[in-house]
Amino acid sequence: MYKSFLQIGQSPPYAWLGGLVGAFYIISTIVASPRIGIAVFLGLVVCGQMVTSLLLDHYGLFGMPVKPFNWVKGIGLILVIAGIFLIKK
Repeated sequence: MYKSFLQIGQSPPYAWLGGLVGAFYIISTIVASPRIGIAVFLGLVVCGQMVTSLLLDHYGLFGMPVKPFNWVKGIGLILVIAGIFLIKK
């Protein structure tokens, strides 16, 4: 925890992205959900989280151990995308 509000400025730049991402998520939920439906919206959210996690694993970003992308992970991603298209129809 920060002992003073002055120490908040010493946070790494990526720590500030959480607020921006959270605001974007809330606004997109309000705008997109009524238009495309909750199921499709949440499917897209899960797909985005999956793509992000695969990138973090593959490149070892933010100090994560490197776990290379392989065809099994690719099939999993394709199945998630196919599921979104099936829900959309």
